[in-house]
Amino acid sequence: MAEFEHPVFHSYLDYYNAVGQWTDPANPNFGTVTPQKPYVGMLAYANGVAWNPGAGAGYYRYTVGGTWTHVG
Repeated sequence: MAEFEHPVFHSYLDYYNAVGQWTDPANPNFGTVTPQKPYVGMLAYANGVAWNPGAGAGYYRYTVGGTWTHVG
């Protein structure tokens, strides 16, 4: 099996793309939309206007209880 066809490689790429989408200021969705498939420990930026999980603008972490916790 070629290294770029391995399922683990594709899993890593999916994870990397998801993280980049919610933490990269160059992304047009940065801070404006709720992540569609959040996972425990996920970090995302909310601009506090288009998307406000509760404490205004800043970074949020998705928790075990299914809520977003403001971390800064």
